[in-house]
Amino acid sequence: MAQGRTSDSGKSTLVAAFCRIPHWRGVRMAPFKPRNMALNAAVTVPGEVAMQPRLSALGTQTVTLPEGDFRGHTFHYSKATAPLTSLAHATPLSTRRRGEVGEAIYRQRRLTASYPRLYFPSNPVATAHLFPP
Repeated sequence: MAQGRTSDSGKSTLVAAFCRIPHWRGVRMAPFKPRNMALNAAVTVPGEVAMQPRLSALGTQTVTLPEGDFRGHTFHYSKATAPLTSLAHATPLSTRRRGEVGEAIYRQRRLTASYPRLYFPSNPVATAHLFPP
């Protein structure tokens, strides 16, 4: 595995060069280069998602929306930025007492977008307000 600090640090060139040595000896080589999964994401709000080399967020969280409080969880290897004003921030339950700001929750019209996966049964009344007929 080749690792580098930036996307243009020459990892692919280095691996291709190392694959040539066995090729000269008659061994077939096929290097594998995974694609950035952020390129395949559906666009729901304007912004950018960048994959991270390590786990970015993990754990249970609480989210306070205008409709009410929700519990949820998050698990991902990416960071998101958006030019929008956040509606709220998820708070990891482990850091709630320290007052740290968690991941942003965005809203455009009827769309609410966030990394945390909300557990709707944690507040059925607020869930009903999130999905009006």
